[in-house]
Amino acid sequence: MSQETRESVSAAFHDAMNDLAGIHHVAVAGVRAWRETLEPHLADPVNPAADFLIGHGDPRTADAVGYQRWRIDTVLERLADDGPVARALGSQWAVMVASVWEHEFRPRLAEACGVSKSEIKNQLMADITYLRNDVVHHHGIATRHNAGRCQQLKWASSGEEINITTQRVADFMRCLGLTFKP
Repeated sequence: MSQETRESVSAAFHDAMNDLAGIHHVAVAGVRAWRETLEPHLADPVNPAADFLIGHGDPRTADAVGYQRWRIDTVLERLADDGPVARALGSQWAVMVASVWEHEFRPRLAEACGVSKSEIKNQLMADITYLRNDVVHHHGIATRHNAGRCQQLKWASSGEEINITTQRVADFMRCLGLTFKP
């Protein structure tokens, strides 16, 4: 029998969900801040087809490495609040939440309760797993078989792109009972 209790596993799970919600929000806020910083410089570029480079290290040294490029005229669109970068962060959040539940907390909870993992069922976590499956296996497009089975997180209809915003992360946290008034 596990030394962990159902309560201690639930508390650790809530802490993990709190951290993942915070990580998502900070990442999205960082995208917004980056866009706001770049906007005055990229709003009317001299050469819109030029590359905007992203890399690591001081570009004035031989140690610098460029590893990503976008056309300058696409950067602000990519960094929009509903742009591809923010949408990718939402998709990554869903994959991480589902993975943490399935591979860490569901087994720990099963052990703490003295039951098999298959006996641990939670509709909210099933919903996030359905969304994760469409993100991973259907390029973020909702399917009837996955997102169509969601009961609490009805965020996309079949054929629509799944877009997990900060509001939707807050909705997930509300469903967990983890929201509060500041």
